[in-house]
Amino acid sequence: MIPAEFWRGMGNFCERNMFLKMVQSGITYMADKGYFSFDLVEKIIRMKDFFILRVKENMLLRNKKH
Repeated sequence: MIPAEFWRGMGNFCERNMFLKMVQSGITYMADKGYFSFDLVEKIIRMKDFFILRVKENMLLRNKKH
């Protein structure tokens, strides 16, 4: 794997938002647990992209009743 893009800033920006700006169709993305958020996952799914995200070991999921 070869990095194709680099972003730099003052350290006061949201890396998740920068990640979403870089997402392209047809690429599988891998990210560490610091990037995980349900909002991020939903946006990537809506873009029909693929991803592998590590999650925190104490994560608790519950089914929502609509």
